[in-house]
Amino acid sequence: MDKLKNIQLILCDLDGTLLDDQKRFDPYLKDILEKKQIPLTFVSGRNYHIIQDLIKKYEINLPYITNNGANIFLNDQCIYKKSIVSEELVRALKILEASNIPYLAYSNFKIFCKGNQPELEVFKQRLIDKCEIIYDFDTDSLRQEEIFKVVIINTNVQFMKSIQNEIHMNCLHTHCVQSEGYVYTLSHRKVSKGAAVQWLLKYLNVNPEKVVAFGDNYNDVSMFKAVGISVAVDNALQDIKKQATYVTKSNQNHGVSWFVSKYVE
Repeated sequence: MDKLKNIQLILCDLDGTLLDDQKRFDPYLKDILEKKQIPLTFVSGRNYHIIQDLIKKYEINLPYITNNGANIFLNDQCIYKKSIVSEELVRALKILEASNIPYLAYSNFKIFCKGNQPELEVFKQRLIDKCEIIYDFDTDSLRQEEIFKVVIINTNVQFMKSIQNEIHMNCLHTHCVQSEGYVYTLSHRKVSKGAAVQWLLKYLNVNPEKVVAFGDNYNDVSMFKAVGISVAVDNALQDIKKQATYVTKSNQNHGVSWFVSKYVE
């Protein structure tokens, strides 16, 4: 392929893309970008608190996208947000609770945890000592909170389709989507990585055709569609690869830095 010239910005998903399977960062990318003088920012499903170490590591000084597009932060300031409509949030959570589905509900300062599930423990462990984790709460009280994302993990795809349908029938401004693997995310219907990227590029006055986006999963597809050049890592699902402009090496083989080094100018 030909070199990609005059690239104005690189957008990068984290888990499964820039980070390897042990959550280690790509050790080469920062130096490569400094030499090429191309800015980088993150577009992640992670929340504000668990993205901070990487923001500091890569010295990100541009706005960065969190919670799958529900928030955009510039340094410590939230400059864009779209929370779940409060009445629909409570309605959706009661649908989950009626089926005994554990969940984590994220505001930018607190995490509300309902039920016990080993798979969700991984998410909670990342947040210990970073923000308040609340276990004992009345679901109706969440009307007073700004909740941007609810995370569910369930391996029963058919069962989850019925739950998704029930939520979508009863919550017109809310959607429940499969974001990666068996992880499902509940958010405002207008929230996606792609929508946040569109807002960000207008904010930065950057031409979408001169942007390269890297990703690996379902929640990255809308981001791919919002930019001129999309790159899936080789560990991505086949369906995701088909929707990308190019495919690079896997996250285990530093696919982001390899592609930038070889093809981006």
